[in-house]
Amino acid sequence: MIRCRYQRIDELGHDFFRLQCYFVTHYIYVLSDWGRHMVHRELFEEEFLFLLLNLGQVTSMEDPELIGEFIQCLRIFGVSSVDSTIWPLIHDAMLFLLKLEQHCTGQAVWAKPNDTPYDRYHTAYCAAIGLMSYSFLPHPEAGQGRLSHPVPRAFQVRRAS
Repeated sequence: MIRCRYQRIDELGHDFFRLQCYFVTHYIYVLSDWGRHMVHRELFEEEFLFLLLNLGQVTSMEDPELIGEFIQCLRIFGVSSVDSTIWPLIHDAMLFLLKLEQHCTGQAVWAKPNDTPYDRYHTAYCAAIGLMSYSFLPHPEAGQGRLSHPVPRAFQVRRAS
């Protein structure tokens, strides 16, 4: 079983909490074909709630990679500005990323100056994906160009013929 009861930072400690965060975001990335398709939040309620409840935590950790990935994953779950109770949290996290980048004044752009080139690239990439707008590919079964929220094949119930 891949899922478990996700734990808080005070239960795991900083390092294991970060690893758990990366597990959750990358689990959502795989299920969504790396952000190509939306994912039904009802099917992944534990992950959705974990991201939602811990967005403030990763923002307080000032970790642009995790902030960007959390925002992107919440967007993969279909969160948009019409979600009036959730969107302000995302908006605040996006503003934090922008303020952090402005503070860096182009010197490191979200990364630490002594990071490796890969780490600098990855941090900038993750922060940038949190600021992007999203539109998802139509699912082939949606018909007439409508967008759907496709269920990954592994989770589709096979219909009896």
